[in-house]
Amino acid sequence: MKLKYIIILSLLLVNSSCYHDYLDIKPDKSLVVPERIKDLQALLDNTTMNMHTVANLGEVGADDYFLSDDRWGSLYYAQERNTYIWAKEIFEGEKTSCWNTPYQQIYTSNLVLEKLEEGDFANDETFRNLKGAALFFRAWAYYQLAQVFCPPYDENAGTNKYGLPIRLTADINEPAEARKTVAETYKQILKDVEESIVLLPETSSVATRPNKQAAFSLKAKCNLLQGNYSVALEAVDEAMKIDNTLLDYNDMDPTKEMPFDVLNKEVVFHNVFSAQILGPTRAQVNKSLYQSYTDNDLRKKLFFYFDKDGLCRYKGMYYNAPTIFFSGIARDELYLIWVECALRTGDLIGAKGMLTALLAKRYTKGSFDASSLPNNREDLLIVTLAERRKELLFRGTRWSDIRRLNAIESQDISLARELEGKIYTLPQKDKRFTFPIPDEAILLGHYLQNER
Repeated sequence: MKLKYIIILSLLLVNSSCYHDYLDIKPDKSLVVPERIKDLQALLDNTTMNMHTVANLGEVGADDYFLSDDRWGSLYYAQERNTYIWAKEIFEGEKTSCWNTPYQQIYTSNLVLEKLEEGDFANDETFRNLKGAALFFRAWAYYQLAQVFCPPYDENAGTNKYGLPIRLTADINEPAEARKTVAETYKQILKDVEESIVLLPETSSVATRPNKQAAFSLKAKCNLLQGNYSVALEAVDEAMKIDNTLLDYNDMDPTKEMPFDVLNKEVVFHNVFSAQILGPTRAQVNKSLYQSYTDNDLRKKLFFYFDKDGLCRYKGMYYNAPTIFFSGIARDELYLIWVECALRTGDLIGAKGMLTALLAKRYTKGSFDASSLPNNREDLLIVTLAERRKELLFRGTRWSDIRRLNAIESQDISLARELEGKIYTLPQKDKRFTFPIPDEAILLGHYLQNER
């Protein structure tokens, strides 16, 4: 396929920020007929089409930061202002790619899958790897959508009708699908993941391309959200058998403006999100969160700095731009999934050893004392969840963690913010933990809107 066809597709699908429209664009796949494997790979590699970008709504709604009154009032986008205070109405008619971009990724994945089946391709390793990548990207997009536009997975919640519309074809002219149940949504995600595991290579030439470790990791993340802890443990164990390399934070330079490299050796799968509201001149780190790091915890200086006004800011993203945040999969998260699932399935000794292996790389060399960890499951689980928050802040995981812990573990994690003399709250299991589907999507697809 000539380059011009890729350019045509890019122009049809391009969506360079979280606030452009995609649903009004009607891609015609007959305009683009890829004929070679490398052209299909180019579609999945194309960052212009935001194949490596996820929505920011969950992180904007989470509790790792706060804004001053004036910084909140000066926000340009209504959806950021409204998400910050968990308003019932979020978008106020604004265009948003927080719904559109994942469906754009799904369209591209479906196109690649269809062309692989239609084309005269040998069933060789390259074919298998590309098919596995397309399945992974589709699963990843649906997973990201489910974190903000579906209620948290809970078999007993009676919200199963509020899953996602599932598209498995690139034909944009097909009638809109009705929303599946939440259970059906996760079933489709895991179906794609399981198939991708068989097809993908163990490692990739670059972390923007999914591999078997990324697929096992996504399987673990999905099952963690569903409370299937033994399955999640098996999946994350398979992932870590491939590679369990961690960064040693003793080797990092805390004086650098951005201490961590993009695509560093800890990254399994690279993804990012951007958000004006979380920029270094706006978001202040939650004070109690910052104070939870001890002085010999290297994350305290690598993740945070104080500006000229004495305000605590975040700089610990696995990226090199202050308003773009890493939201993919890294091995530190795999360690924490392993530890939590081991505890929930009864392996206290294994969990303690794995948590020690992680924290030894996060504390000043030789200063972490494993004997300081609790010797009972309940207390060590509390420590593990605290470490998960301290390790993965601003990674796009906190919102999902709050939702799952409230839903399936019956924790009482309620959120509150003070702004302009008023207290805003988001109680446990409040329906506002699920975002509304954007108005333009409701109009075009006639979907059932989420209860707010």
